Amino acid sequence: DISRFEQRLSAGKQLIEQKKTISSIQLFYKEEFNKERIEEFLKRADGLGKLSDIYLLPANFGKKNGLRIVYGAYPSIEIARSAIKDLPARYLEAFATSIYIF
Repeated sequence: DISRFEQRLSAGKQLIEQKKTISSIQLFYKEEFNKERIEEFLKRADGLGKLSDIYLLPANFGKKNGLRIVYGAYPSIEIARSAIKDLPARYLEAFATSIYIF
């Protein structure tokens, strides 16, 4: 049984490998992360019906293997920017979102 963490990490890697210019809404990133806490976040996203919109992207911060948590995959920066207003209210309140470009 694959964890939500592994599922969304795999989806994130597939997104990166597409080699298309894609924008996403970065919710947050962690230079060092606790897999269990990320799993809890994903569980809540699943409860909101938003799990398939969340992607986990491996990220290196110096010598640390971090994680970038992004929402959605959009064909342009403009579309990603306009989609921010459609995020769940909980995300708008909790995160200082930014646009992340692949």
